[in-house]
Amino acid sequence: MIVAKRIVPGRRQEELTRPREVVRPRPRLTVAWKLKMLSFVLACALASVALLSHYLTVVDLSRQIELAAAELAALQEENKHLELEIASLRAPERVEAMAFEMGMQYPGREQMIILKAEARPEQ
Repeated sequence: MIVAKRIVPGRRQEELTRPREVVRPRPRLTVAWKLKMLSFVLACALASVALLSHYLTVVDLSRQIELAAAELAALQEENKHLELEIASLRAPERVEAMAFEMGMQYPGREQMIILKAEARPEQ
């Protein structure tokens, strides 16, 4: 029996006569492969949790450093202010003015007692 070739206009001859691809069944995934993939996913998840934990620790410590630096600057400013206040309160003129306000006065000649001390020989 002779079969005539049918020519379809607009298509090439190779397209009509090419062999069909053989559909092969996909190989089933083995339990070992599934366990490997599950282990890989779990390892990635644990690594990401550890990395996130480390990042949060770094952020928290940097915030604490910034707060400590701000507190240090405030304390240094307060220390400068207090040192200036101490210097002004210790000034002899200030002490003399405060003593005068409290009713104190310089001792008179008759109120002074001059003591003579001799050096002791060292033993």
